[in-house]
Amino acid sequence: MTRRRRKTKAQEPSLVPLADMLTNTVGIMLFILAFTLLGTGGASVLKRLPMEQETDAKPLYFLCLADRILPVDFKDTDRLPQPPPGRMDVDDARDFVRRGNGAEVENEFFTIRQTVRLIYEYGRPSRIVASAEYFPKRDAGIPKGDLMRTNLTLIETLNTNSTNRTFLYFLVQPEGMKLFFKARQIGANHGFRSGWGALGSTKNVVVGIIGGGGNIPKPE
Repeated sequence: MTRRRRKTKAQEPSLVPLADMLTNTVGIMLFILAFTLLGTGGASVLKRLPMEQETDAKPLYFLCLADRILPVDFKDTDRLPQPPPGRMDVDDARDFVRRGNGAEVENEFFTIRQTVRLIYEYGRPSRIVASAEYFPKRDAGIPKGDLMRTNLTLIETLNTNSTNRTFLYFLVQPEGMKLFFKARQIGANHGFRSGWGALGSTKNVVVGIIGGGGNIPKPE
């Protein structure tokens, strides 16, 4: 008698590798699209991406460049010429422009330059716009190869702040994405939550002081 061969079911190919490849491709395309849009959007608005976890804690700001990270302290703008308290008349506004426009202060990491403009509408003074731009100093900050050194600012900041009261907020230049990922992971390893925003085409941090100038409003 001839034996019938048992039919074997053909193995169906797994779609898991294809799904992984598609997920990675879509993620890369989203980052490219985000920075393409930011580059064409200019510096008028900081493009904020959602917090990875909601929190009432206060942010600790860091600027991510291509090769280094710098801590950003917005309290330094308090050392620049300040507008007079209360409602300004035209003479007060012009005096503030004279005192404040082009004024500079420095810290270990940045030269901070203030811009103050008096905006005219229909030929008459209408409002004041003031901002402060943070120019990174040459070679200042934490080099990308030294992020884990305990005597430098990043690890020192993590070791001296509470994970319940503070979180990390990264201001990221397009060239600083790789360094941002590395720094964020270091923060996560220390128990810190994080958020981030991508800077526009100027690449520098420009904090608004009065009238909506800059690409990030001055934190309280």
